[in-house]
Amino acid sequence: MLFLKHDFYSNFSSSVNAGDNNSIIDMITNETSELIVYKRDELIEFLNSVGVEAKENQSDEKIIDKILVGFPKNTKLIKGMAFLIYQNNLQQTEGRDISITKDRAATFRQIDMVASGITGIGDSFEYHPQLRKEFKNILLNKIETKAKIVGDRKIKIRENANSKYIFWGAVILIITVGVIVFVKYKDKLIVKSDAKPDVPITPEVPAPEMAQPTTVETTIPQGTGVSEAVPTTNVPREINTNELPPQAVI
Repeated sequence: MLFLKHDFYSNFSSSVNAGDNNSIIDMITNETSELIVYKRDELIEFLNSVGVEAKENQSDEKIIDKILVGFPKNTKLIKGMAFLIYQNNLQQTEGRDISITKDRAATFRQIDMVASGITGIGDSFEYHPQLRKEFKNILLNKIETKAKIVGDRKIKIRENANSKYIFWGAVILIITVGVIVFVKYKDKLIVKSDAKPDVPITPEVPAPEMAQPTTVETTIPQGTGVSEAVPTTNVPREINTNELPPQAVI
């Protein structure tokens, strides 16, 4: 949304009184983008004066990050930003370099009103962190729009301006290579479901031969009461010395 310079305070006051956070964010981002694009030197000098280290060669995104760190607790930062916004609007509408009008009370009321709006935005960041990202993105978009109007502005706006393009370019390249490889070698890559893999035949292993016990058939003399031959195992028996002849006994 675009706001006429002479209507800024009227529109801003109405938004603050109505609690219209979206309109407040829209106007504060618009005014801050004016400072970053057209009053960059003054803004950086001011930031350093309130303890926020900023350098001329830093990107717009880094400058924004340093400003947002101070929302909502850095009172000097918020009051100073409100004053710079007031001063920039005054110069635009009256066409002269003046910081304080004759009506000092009205001036301070306007500065305090802008400061209260900035503080309210900072408070909303505490409860809804996603709003900080949205605020930053809206501000960067407005800076990009105004930077195009300026033309040859040798200042980097976003830190990762090209990273998203590099990422998606790499993804597209990988997918393209994958499709080419698949089409070229699909016959080798796809295994038919009815094909059976060759499984080597396991050779038969002969079972080991078991040694059979030997038996000796002994004939029992007649008259012992046993009439049949009984197989006996070939086991040495204990020698009874009483049965040996006297010459064998030592």
